[in-house]
Amino acid sequence: YGATYFDEPFVNGVSRSFATYNPHAGRRWSVREYIKLAPEATHLPEHLRKAWIYYGIFPNNALSIMPESVQFYQEFPLSTGETLLRGAVYRYKDESRKQAAARYLAYRIDRDTMNEDVQLSVWSNESMLSEAFEGFYLSDLEYGVRTHHDHLRRQVPVLNLETAPEEKDMWGLNDALRSRG
Repeated sequence: YGATYFDEPFVNGVSRSFATYNPHAGRRWSVREYIKLAPEATHLPEHLRKAWIYYGIFPNNALSIMPESVQFYQEFPLSTGETLLRGAVYRYKDESRKQAAARYLAYRIDRDTMNEDVQLSVWSNESMLSEAFEGFYLSDLEYGVRTHHDHLRRQVPVLNLETAPEEKDMWGLNDALRSRG
């Protein structure tokens, strides 16, 4: 997908990203093959037959809904440098070979995207160590990420501070900052 992709902001803890995949071949092999192989999902309403929809559920859950599958995943921070990612993919009980192939290719596409996101996180963390660091600038295409961060800052107001407080002070400082509104 690409041209039709858009993010909607978090509203009451839920965001949505939506796109229909383009009928022309993508740059990557997995995308080109997915477009060729994905069967027409005639059992779905017309506007969902080629849709990839992601729902973000604050703070750490996501649902991914595609014509051939549904998946969920959750992220659990273990430390400042490590996160546990868990999830599952659900398929149709009577899945056809084409649906299975499309599901596999969708997995490859998502895996590549996740690897790109991980690399972006690594680069972002490295950039914060630079004396020249003046904050993050997100693309307009990352509207969902921005609204997720805005939601985090409302819930955990110490994230708005220039310098991180001592861990022992975090709970009380968050309460004090939230009470100021």
